[in-house]
Amino acid sequence: EFRPETDERVQWVSASIQTENGTVSSKWQKTENGTEYEFFVPEKSRAIALINGKEYRLQAGLNKIFS
Repeated sequence: EFRPETDERVQWVSASIQTENGTVSSKWQKTENGTEYEFFVPEKSRAIALINGKEYRLQAGLNKIFS
């Protein structure tokens, strides 16, 4: 489960961790139109991202969300 928290003092954040199923990563970046989120979920895995109170179901691979 991803629960990214943006902060007006920070323009972007990127993090990753190696798991038994592969690398999991999360990144967000502020843009002129809002915030762009990217989540990478390893094969044979699923995840949930909670962004501003909304739940997004993520599939294996790269998932992009604009808010």
